Amino acid sequence: MNKKVNGFTLVELVVVIAILGVLAGLLVPSMLGYVFKAKVSAVNSNARNLSKAAITSLTELDTEGIALSAQNFVWKKDLADGWDNKTNHSAEAAMASKIRKYYNGVEKLDGALCRITTNSVVAVAVEDNSMYGAYPNKTQGSQTEDGYVKDLRFNLENANGQERLLDWAENGEIDS
Repeated sequence: MNKKVNGFTLVELVVVIAILGVLAGLLVPSMLGYVFKAKVSAVNSNARNLSKAAITSLTELDTEGIALSAQNFVWKKDLADGWDNKTNHSAEAAMASKIRKYYNGVEKLDGALCRITTNSVVAVAVEDNSMYGAYPNKTQGSQTEDGYVKDLRFNLENANGQERLLDWAENGEIDS
């Protein structure tokens, strides 16, 4: 009796499953690194977009004859209008409004900082989902256990942390 068997034996199936498990074990950690890099890239891109919006806003204010003093603009998600500076001054209020007009993504960020001189935007930093991004000097970041960049020297809740983050964005270094 010649019986023709169609299909795979149990041993063959176990070998294939073991090979797939080893391949998955090798690929998953490297894929997680790409996810982390994509998150860092996205937050740095948000900083670049905010910088472009701030530059456009500053240029538009200049053409309207509105002078803006050198200062840091601070955006915090939990504030009523978002901007944590003396927006009762018409120039600052106009700048905040124009930034929002040219980059409505600022509404989605947890926080943002813009260092503005009298005629240019010199540095921008953002916080989004516990990750920090900066422009023109991008954050590189180090991955923590939860997968996010959280440098304790940067903190949007206090002026010292804000200055450090803007110093990094402007110069690529921090005065400790």
